[in-house]
Amino acid sequence: MVAGGGTGGHVYPALAVVEGLRKRDPRALFLWIGSPNKLESQVVPLANIDFRAIKLRGLSRRFNIAGIFGNIAALFEASRALKESKRIISEFKPQVVIGTGGYVSGPPVAQAVKMGVPSVLIEPNSYPGLTVRWLAKRVDRIFLGYEEAVQYLPGANYMVTGTPVREEFLNAKRDDGIHAMGLLVGKPCLLVVGGSQGAENINRAVLEFVEIAANEEPGLLHDIQILHQTGGKGPSQLEEIRSKYPQADYMKTSYIDRMPLALAAADFIVSRAGAATLSEIKARGMASVLIPYPYAAEDHQYKNAKAMSDAGAAVLIEDKELNGRTLFNVVTPLLKDPVRRNDMAAKAKGMFRPDCLDVICSEIFRLAGDTPA
Repeated sequence: MVAGGGTGGHVYPALAVVEGLRKRDPRALFLWIGSPNKLESQVVPLANIDFRAIKLRGLSRRFNIAGIFGNIAALFEASRALKESKRIISEFKPQVVIGTGGYVSGPPVAQAVKMGVPSVLIEPNSYPGLTVRWLAKRVDRIFLGYEEAVQYLPGANYMVTGTPVREEFLNAKRDDGIHAMGLLVGKPCLLVVGGSQGAENINRAVLEFVEIAANEEPGLLHDIQILHQTGGKGPSQLEEIRSKYPQADYMKTSYIDRMPLALAAADFIVSRAGAATLSEIKARGMASVLIPYPYAAEDHQYKNAKAMSDAGAAVLIEDKELNGRTLFNVVTPLLKDPVRRNDMAAKAKGMFRPDCLDVICSEIFRLAGDTPA
């Protein structure tokens, strides 16, 4: 049984583990417990995994009247979720429960521990979330994406494995990606991704970047191509880039549903710093500019990006400092310096652990008291 979700970092690594377990043993059966209106409710059924929703809300960090009453309601929902989790576990009888993080993973994993079912957690962030810290000493094993997370989990039975990614990210070919994305062969591609829902501040900075480049470095727009996932958000002037700046090979799309191919086609990426995205960047070995989402729980995206930046694998720009000028000043030298990009890419690749999925799957089979068919 898998429990958790809310963000890509709490969904996609676990999907990679499910994929790995299925490949090693086609007999394996899965049930995923998650929120009814979050990312997992959309993508998990598409992966042919049975999905069961439980109603739960996260705790507010705001110490005002609304926050206090919200937390009281959250505690009542958590009590009901514990009872529902017990019923689901009793019916499904899992050999192992895998918690992916996010508040929805709390009651199912806590109930599994109470019922004596082997349980593990996947923590892809450099700073563990509240639910993971709460359950850390109770579960049989925690798989950590970053060494930096260890200091926040005293007494936990952990393994620093890195964060697993789906095999399609490892196997995607550049030529296939260029063809699938409608890009030009032989022209460096800058990929801009503000998360699955987009990011208005990044989108605005891209527009300003193009305007500045058109005035100060007109040859730059001719020499590169830009693939931009906007999340369907403004500014509306993004629609006019191709007509206003015909020298710019700019391609705008609301959502990229074949991200493995987009990453394979790109030479360089500007992105938020969610755990799943960073694990995919490392797996591909890509140079990146990371702009952490400033409202992520406990600022974990900043901590993720800082770990990459400290390793020389990325450049970090804080969201409050982001505009077209800062993006231009950081991105332009990198676009002109393939040696530095290659060095950053190599350092990113060096942070990826290719045996990650094998280690995690082997440990899960061990805890289940089972061996693959």
